[in-house]
Amino acid sequence: MPPALETRTLPFRTPPLPGEALESWLGMIARRMGATWQELVDAVLPGTAALDAHNLSHYINEHEAQSIAAATGTNPGQISALTLAGQDYAHLTIDPQRRHVVTPWGAITRHRFCPRCLKDNGGRWMLNWRLPWVFACPRHLCLLADSCPRCGRRQTLLNGWWSANSVPEPTLCRELSDRN
Repeated sequence: MPPALETRTLPFRTPPLPGEALESWLGMIARRMGATWQELVDAVLPGTAALDAHNLSHYINEHEAQSIAAATGTNPGQISALTLAGQDYAHLTIDPQRRHVVTPWGAITRHRFCPRCLKDNGGRWMLNWRLPWVFACPRHLCLLADSCPRCGRRQTLLNGWWSANSVPEPTLCRELSDRN
């Protein structure tokens, strides 16, 4: 058995916003460091392929929470709280191997968002925006959007949130981010 890879502490520290999705927070850290999604995944989850590190906001195991906490200077409980599995949602069924979430309304396969929140907070995405029963922003009193205002495409989660080989750009949709 090969030796376990050691998680190194990132040089950048910032706390997640209350209610923020894990991938949003990690994407923000990657952006500020000028790192690609793959480089950040390699730093916080050594030995994990980027394709295996999609939908982290749905589910992470205890080892992953500890590794991310060690790299970011937080605690594992705080990391788990940034995932749907870390919330008390009785209507969610989570497949830990695939990080797939199913609700009585179907599988969670896309992002919805409040464009005004994204503008106000620099592109930080809230975890509850993924829930099918959340359709409005209580702060801005508007309906959540489900498609990019620039290209018109739905914001999907099917192939992961961030492209592995680009620096995350949380204010752009994946389609536009992949072109840059």
